[in-house]
Amino acid sequence: MSRSDRRGANAVEFALSFPILAVMLAVVVDGGTWLLDQRAVAHAAHAGARVGASTSEPYPATGTLILAAARTAATSSMVNHGFAAEDVIVDARWFQDEQGTSWLEVKVSAEHETIFGDLTPFDRSLSAWFISMTQEQ
Repeated sequence: MSRSDRRGANAVEFALSFPILAVMLAVVVDGGTWLLDQRAVAHAAHAGARVGASTSEPYPATGTLILAAARTAATSSMVNHGFAAEDVIVDARWFQDEQGTSWLEVKVSAEHETIFGDLTPFDRSLSAWFISMTQEQ
């Protein structure tokens, strides 16, 4: 095989393998950004529950201040991670059981913005929730 034939064969091999390598690179990069976004959502749920659980309310507690603090902290955490506040859904619930123990549940949801559109197989919806016992009143 002559030198020019080998160069032609190398060009054909590259042309056949490049699309596969490009798709693999796109999946790795988009997967990395998906993991970062999922971590941000989990961190926001934890931050909301932590701040809400440490918020005090006058007796008898209604949960209003606790829920507001949890929602604000979770939204602020998501904004700090680069999400727009209007794209973040924070659902917080405060409740007491029969023994009088207060619990706070914070769920944060957002959409993952893919870099390469629908080329990668990752789910676009991100969500995480965190449950914490609130301070005794």
